[in-house]
Amino acid sequence: MNIRTYLKRNSKSSLAALIVVLAVLVTGSVILLTKAAGTVVSSEGESGTKSANIQTVSDATASGSSAVMFKTAATAPGCTPVAGIPAGFPNNCNSGYKAAPGYPGSLTPFTGTIQSNTTYSFKDFPSGASIGTTGTPVSNVTFYGCRFHDINLDGALIVMFGDNITLDYSSLEPEVTAPPVPYNKGYQYGLEANGSYNAYVQKFTVSHSEIWGFGNAIDASGSTQAKPHVFRSNYIHDPRADGGIDHTDGIGELNGANSDYVVIDNNTIIGDGNTNGIAYQYGPYRNFTVTNNYFSGYGYMINLGGYGGPTNITFTDNVWGTNIQQSYGPWYSWAGTGNLWRRNKIHFVNQIKLQGDDPNSYVIKATDDGKFWTPSGISTTDYTGN
Repeated sequence: MNIRTYLKRNSKSSLAALIVVLAVLVTGSVILLTKAAGTVVSSEGESGTKSANIQTVSDATASGSSAVMFKTAATAPGCTPVAGIPAGFPNNCNSGYKAAPGYPGSLTPFTGTIQSNTTYSFKDFPSGASIGTTGTPVSNVTFYGCRFHDINLDGALIVMFGDNITLDYSSLEPEVTAPPVPYNKGYQYGLEANGSYNAYVQKFTVSHSEIWGFGNAIDASGSTQAKPHVFRSNYIHDPRADGGIDHTDGIGELNGANSDYVVIDNNTIIGDGNTNGIAYQYGPYRNFTVTNNYFSGYGYMINLGGYGGPTNITFTDNVWGTNIQQSYGPWYSWAGTGNLWRRNKIHFVNQIKLQGDDPNSYVIKATDDGKFWTPSGISTTDYTGN
């Protein structure tokens, strides 16, 4: 049938549809001609610069024995996000092993010894893990979509000895099915690499992971410009009850002052803990980037060097949520040189006090939602100091 016959036999709507088809065909031809006139470049995608939503994975059948995996829009199937955490921040549905793109619905128990230059995907570690040992450190090890769980009252769920260790879309859990976590059902350290048990880590990345039921979530030191520590898009919540013993902390360095070039970006760190959500407790620290995080609770919620002024610290676009009353205040101290504090805001959930232990402290109300959180208090205008 030619076009003239088609037009006689069909309605105006069909004519409109045909015009659209012809337009698409013509546009496609122009694009193809334009592409044909350009230069063709051969490139291996896995060797290029990748965004946070892409990772390189081993694939013996692919060119160069590696390929790229897209990790966009990861959400655990059938999951209901916990209330009170704003959109755009990590929660129970977009972090941890069940949210990992490609999750097969179950995990395989891990047996054997962790080896260098290996990616472990969708493995279950029911007694936690030792990543290397004092005498045999490992390097270039990735855990993707893995679960680590155990009761370890005075010990660590994961102890690390090595370099370039990554946890992505993984979970560190106590031996209870849901919060709250009793002291005797949790563990002391989630990820330990700060000298206890002689543990250490050089380059270190934790992303899209869920950590709960801890006394101290992450205790790591030794980062440098060449081998930074990067904590991105993690959901750290519900520490165990302190039992009158724990010094409860989120991400930090609990002994000494040996951290430099640390990135803490787009995490949710929330809990009824007695010390710090960010717990770099000595100092002075240098070259930290703390951006786009959601914080709530703890004692002094943020500590970036209470025993020495921090240097070159960027603290921007973070949100202090009023989900949980902090015991003392939102910030241990803010002093030093070359620092930047901008665009940090309040998100109202519950009415709490600015300083939890001060009966005369300012009460944060619904009308404070969206106001600026500054080192000197809550304001309608942004902080302009350093």
